[in-house]
Order: sequence, then structure tokens, then C-alpha cells
Amino acid sequence: IRICSVLVVASAVGAALNVIPFFFYDFTENKQQAVIKILKLRAVIEDRSNGIEAPERIEEAEKIVREAYENSDETSLAVRTELERYGTPEGMREAEIARIIADGGVEGFKTVTLPEKREIRAMPHKTEAEKTHRRNMLRILDKVGGAKSAAEKYYPDGIKEFDTTVFETLFEQESDIDARIKDTIDAIKQARTDKNAADLERLKGELKNLRSRMDETQRLIRKATDDNAVYTRAAAPYIEAKRILARMEGYALLAGSGADRPIGEE
Repeated sequence: IRICSVLVVASAVGAALNVIPFFFYDFTENKQQAVIKILKLRAVIEDRSNGIEAPERIEEAEKIVREAYENSDETSLAVRTELERYGTPEGMREAEIARIIADGGVEGFKTVTLPEKREIRAMPHKTEAEKTHRRNMLRILDKVGGAKSAAEKYYPDGIKEFDTTVFETLFEQESDIDARIKDTIDAIKQARTDKNAADLERLKGELKNLRSRMDETQRLIRKATDDNAVYTRAAAPYIEAKRILARMEGYALLAGSGADRPIGEE
């Protein structure tokens, strides 16, 4: 359960960071409502990608889509624009880049050709679509740059995917040792009450050993956390590419069905 929580939180943080730029623009109340709705749609798509069943959130997403296509207010237009963004030239270009990176695996970013930062900054940015595309291209470029630096420093022989199951093993071990420490402390208290010197000495030795094992386990957890952070940076373009492709597929299901078919169905 703990490892699932760690990964879900990490995914949520990543999704949140992707939309932070929204909040640096002059928003009307309708635009704020649109962002909230878009975030809810993205959350459902993230759930779907992670194999999480969330009927209430799916139902809410279907309602958001239905209302977006039934109405013509500013909020509805913004939601429709987001749902259909990968059908635009800008969105198709981003999807193309994501596909190249994703097909190449964790080192797929090495096979993609991107414009330089000055070229991206010179891109048109008058319309909302142009602004979004320019912003997304800058983010992709930054992720690729960070991945290259991390790969050169930490993975000279090639990026190796981090096995997150190590957390499950370590957390279970930590929990087991913690329970045994508590039991041993209780036993020490009882030995003192019983004035059993032999048991007291033995239990103190066991407690010392358990605390040493706990220190080592927690050291390994910290190391695994650091290793995962390094991998996440090196694999950031790949992780982002998979997210973009999942989002594109999810938007297509949502927009294409018009909420007539549950989004969980293929």
C-alpha cells in the first residue's frame, strides 16, 4: 500500500507541475473553471493508465464532456479545445515527438530532433493554442536537457530502469522490524518487573541488533529514494511521452464518444 501511495503521489505531483503555468496568466472565472475541469479529465486518464477504477470520477468526467459539447460558453469552449488539441497541427507535432521518444524506451530522447530554445522562443504565441504549444515545446526541451545531463553523470553505460518493487520489500522489512522492536521493548519491561537478569541481558542484545537492522533498512530506503529520483530525471522525457500518448488516447475516447460510451470501454 505504501509503495502505491508513493507512486500515485509522484504521478499527481508530475501532473500538477504540468499545469502550474496556467496560473501565471490572467484568468477569468470561466477560465479557472475550465482548468479545474481539465484537471479532472486528466486525473481520470491517469487513473485509466494506472489501472485504477474510479467510477465516480469517470461519471463526473462524462458529465464534463457532455456539458462541454452541449454548451457554447467560454468554459465549455476551453474544455473542447483541450479535448481536441491533439487533432491540431501543434498537438500532432507534440504527439509525434512523444511517439518517437516512447518507442525508443527510456533512452528514446536521444533519437528525437528538437529545435533549439531560441527557435522555440521565436515561435508564434498570439493564440492560446500557439502559447500552449510553445510552452509545451520548451518543457519537452528542458526535460530532454535534464535527462541528457543525468544520463551522462549517472548512467555512462546506459539508463537502467529503476525497479520500484524494492520499496515494497524495504517497507515491509521496516514494518516488521518496527513491530519486533516494540515487542522486544515490552518484553524488556516485563523482564525488569520479573527481575529476570538473564532475559533482560538477552533482550537488550536483541533490541540493539534490531535497531541496527532498522538503521540499515532506513539507509537503504533513502538510497532507493535517491536512486529513483535520479532515474526519474533521466527518464523524464520517456515518462512525459507516455503521459502525452495516454492523454491523447484518453481525450480521443472522451471527445469521440460524446459521453455516449463509458470512457473505460475500448
